[in-house]
Amino acid sequence: MAEDKKAYLLRSIPGDLYKTVRMICLERNITFREAVISSLKDYCTAYLIERRSKRGA
Repeated sequence: MAEDKKAYLLRSIPGDLYKTVRMICLERNITFREAVISSLKDYCTAYLIERRSKRGA
């Protein structure tokens, strides 16, 4: 069951995004899961910084 869910999630990721995450995996020598979490943290951090800077402006 868990493998079916994992396969479904991987199929639902757009091709370009999947390739980008795989590239991050190879560059940083980390797992796919770690790359997704890391990328999400980076994105959220950048979003919060941008949001704070707009509020202060």
